[in-house]
Amino acid sequence: MVSGLQAFNDLSAVRSIVQLQLPYSATLEITDKMTVMNLRSFIVGEEPHHRYRCEFPSVKLFLGIAVSADADIRIVSPDWLRKKLVDFAKRILERNEIEESEEE
Repeated sequence: MVSGLQAFNDLSAVRSIVQLQLPYSATLEITDKMTVMNLRSFIVGEEPHHRYRCEFPSVKLFLGIAVSADADIRIVSPDWLRKKLVDFAKRILERNEIEESEEE
């Protein structure tokens, strides 16, 4: 995950384009300190109860990083971002269900 963040930070062309648009923002609940450290490039503020305000240029990038983190991360707000994550997870689960015949 860290190498993905470094690769993202190293893409100067992407950064210059991204700087022209307003970032998305979200509040996450993260209890794992290592994950908080790994997401420092997105975290812009801290709140009580392990909550962190994040800003990010791309919803897909941010959700991909959140899903790939090996920690319990909960999207507190906004609701539309949490719904997008849940819909994404449902789609993955539906497309990758294991049938009983495959388990044996």
